[in-house]
Amino acid sequence: MRNEHKPASASQRLFADAVSSLQSGKLSEAEQAFRKVLKKQPDHPGALNLLGVLLTRQGRFDEAEPHIRRATVVTAGSDATFYNHGLVLKSLDRPLEALDAFSRALA
Repeated sequence: MRNEHKPASASQRLFADAVSSLQSGKLSEAEQAFRKVLKKQPDHPGALNLLGVLLTRQGRFDEAEPHIRRATVVTAGSDATFYNHGLVLKSLDRPLEALDAFSRALA
C-alpha cells in the first residue's frame, strides 16, 4: 500500500503560515492570515482559537472573546479552548463565567 499525501489546501497553507507568523512574533501578519482563513472557513477551530489568543496577548479582550467562545463550540469544548476562554473572561472581569470555563477545562 502506497503512502499518498493529499496536497495541502490553500486554507491549510494559510493557517500554517498564520501559526508560523504567530510563533515568530509577527502578530499583525498572523492576525491578517487568521482572518483570511476565517473568511474562507468561518468555523475553523484553530483559527478561531489562535486569533482569540493573539487578540488576548494584545489586550483586545472584547474582540478576542467571541472568537474563543465560538472555538469552544466548534471544538466540542476542548480543554485548551475552555482554558483560553476562561482567561479572556477573567480579563473582562466576568469571574463567574471564567470559573465555569476553567471548570470545563479541567473536566
